[in-house]
Amino acid sequence: LDLMLPDIDGFGVLQKARQQEIMTPIIVLTALSDLDIEQNCYELGANAFLPKPFTFSELNTWINKLLD
Repeated sequence: LDLMLPDIDGFGVLQKARQQEIMTPIIVLTALSDLDIEQNCYELGANAFLPKPFTFSELNTWINKLLD
């Protein structure tokens, strides 16, 4: 999930998904790499937070961990 989306930001998408009890793992991928933003994502229910740029290996590690 990217935080900078055109109509609704990623925070809103994340919040709505969790309010609807959608428990699909959510990895936030964003250019916004601020500690407060990261903490907010986790508080809203994100499972992982990867600031850009990230490596495919990092993303793959999180995907495997969350699907295990």
